[in-house]
Amino acid sequence: MAKSVQLVDVKVTRIHPSSKVSHPQVLHASYYDLLSIDLLVPTIFFFRLQDGGSDYSRMLKKVQQSLADILVPYYPMAGRWKKVDDGRIRELHCDDEGVPFVEASIDDVMDSVVDLEDMENLPDLSGFIAVPGLDHTLYNQNLDAPLPSLIVQVTRFKCGGVAMCVTGNHMTMDGYGFGTFLKAWAEMASTGTTSIEPSHDRAPALSHLDLLPSSQRQAIDNAGDKLGAAFKVKKNVTLSPKLFNVKTERVDEMKRKAQIAVGSELHLSTFDCITAQLWQCVARLPAAPSSSTSSSSSSCCSSRVTIWYAAEGREKFCQPPLPEHYSGNAILGVRLGHEPPPSSTLQAALAVHENVKSIRPGELPRLLHDLSDLIRFGGPGERKLILSSWLRLPMYELDFGFGNPFFVSPYALRGGPCVGLIFLLPPAPASGNVAALYTALEPSAMQALLVDSQFVRLIS
Repeated sequence: MAKSVQLVDVKVTRIHPSSKVSHPQVLHASYYDLLSIDLLVPTIFFFRLQDGGSDYSRMLKKVQQSLADILVPYYPMAGRWKKVDDGRIRELHCDDEGVPFVEASIDDVMDSVVDLEDMENLPDLSGFIAVPGLDHTLYNQNLDAPLPSLIVQVTRFKCGGVAMCVTGNHMTMDGYGFGTFLKAWAEMASTGTTSIEPSHDRAPALSHLDLLPSSQRQAIDNAGDKLGAAFKVKKNVTLSPKLFNVKTERVDEMKRKAQIAVGSELHLSTFDCITAQLWQCVARLPAAPSSSTSSSSSSCCSSRVTIWYAAEGREKFCQPPLPEHYSGNAILGVRLGHEPPPSSTLQAALAVHENVKSIRPGELPRLLHDLSDLIRFGGPGERKLILSSWLRLPMYELDFGFGNPFFVSPYALRGGPCVGLIFLLPPAPASGNVAALYTALEPSAMQALLVDSQFVRLIS
């Protein structure tokens, strides 16, 4: 495990949009936004600067200036989510108040401070110190104060290495929207402009509920009003984070077997292959911890396991589709199935493949209805694992002023409801891997996963 982190020379400022433009002052949350209420997701980029970072000050100014410039078209990122009505629902005030920006240093070398496998120290690099009251041990923040859409912290190490953490408020945008924002920011840093024209209007997403029968629409409206409270009353458990790599040959082997067994026209995706194996592994994990279960029963396998994945639906959820660069949330948690996974890994991969293909506009009512089960998080002995794929995001191609990163990862906050979280990430360049798995599980589940023979083979 890496050393404990001690920040020095801490400076907190705000980055405001570089110019004033006319834009809406308030954006109302869509139902998709409310599914991620008060959830902050830090993403950390690590850089090794040439010449020990002798030109660090100039690079830092470039990062800050390009951020100020990109906040002009991306004005919601300079805003605040404020509580309204009964205090459980927020609306986004686009007041150009600015992005909290933290500069800090660590008087040690990066490699002795940061362990890129267990990642335990990363909350100290998240920028949370810029907003009084934020707690990195909570899955959902529980503040009455306004929450920013974005927080940035740049931390310089003694060796000249740099960590830049970009913490996004999930209510403002989903992973696809966040990745598009980062791409636009990097373009601004390198060229002084961006080719991306974001769409921030929530009206098209809000209209999705109009497609449903009135009775179901009212039920969803009522659920949305209580959604924030539903998340926050859940007891948080400590999550153990760890990073694993999946070798390219492991996935290629599954794809070849599928084409031999089913036919050359079938093309399993990397997501299909990895998710199928994780589904089978999680089904063998110990039962979810519960105050009502005894220590003897906790060693038994779950009586029921449900796997959920975040499905992006700008084109899939309804017609006409949402704009390509719609910046808000357009994701739903989709359940793979009610039953345990097939015993055959190939059949499990085919089940994942068919489930992903089944998402289309006519299925939106079913998907919204299923979410009520996800929000409940299950009872004793039940385990839910949520997968989020970032495989298509160009994380290693982004240059904000420090050059290209050598390592990128989200950091799922250490506390959460009784649920597992796994991010499927793009692999580091020239690593020989097809994906990285950022995994956050309850500690006993993590220990069991590490000795599961199928999982060990997947990451070996």
